[in-house]
Amino acid sequence: MVDTAHQFAGLETIYLWIALGVFICVFTAIAIAAIRYRRKSPTHYPTGKDERNLLEGLYAFGLACIAAFLIAATYHVEDKVDHVTRSPGLRVDIVAAQWNWKFIYPGKGVSSFSGPTGYPVLTVPTNTEVSFHATSRDVIHSFWIPATRFKRDVFPHTTTYFDLLFDRPGWFAGECAEFCGLLHAQMRFRVHALPPAQFKSWVASQQAASS
Repeated sequence: MVDTAHQFAGLETIYLWIALGVFICVFTAIAIAAIRYRRKSPTHYPTGKDERNLLEGLYAFGLACIAAFLIAATYHVEDKVDHVTRSPGLRVDIVAAQWNWKFIYPGKGVSSFSGPTGYPVLTVPTNTEVSFHATSRDVIHSFWIPATRFKRDVFPHTTTYFDLLFDRPGWFAGECAEFCGLLHAQMRFRVHALPPAQFKSWVASQQAASS
């Protein structure tokens, strides 16, 4: 899948318009009731209970349809986001620990991790399905890239699998979105998306530097 920003943006728009419609209906109903049934004198009161079973049934049916639509739309988007490909173009292992990230490229002899010089860089090729295998060495962490609106919790003693595809080159900020201790705010990383040819050159340069 492509980065999730546009997926959730579309879903957010649906929720926003429905919420706006509900607000207008509720506000209108309250305004009509306040004007129509306001007390005209100290001794004037609204009439007694008036049941409208058909109208109330249609109202309940409408709410059920809206809820069903939102559930279906949310499931459709989540299904795309949670899909894991069987033939990724690249695999990256993520190891989270208090308070650093380590990115390992299996089979390439390349890795990137936090150090005294700054935050680690997750380098990925564009337009390539990247399969991530994430785990934690201690507590629960959360892998979050705000620009893509993508976040996945990373747990100890288990592996979380997810895919991402970056459709454009550039730099993106990342961080841990789960409070994980005293230095949680410093648990950040950067994502560098490169065209495939440049990514291959980067891998070659890293291999040469480590040999």
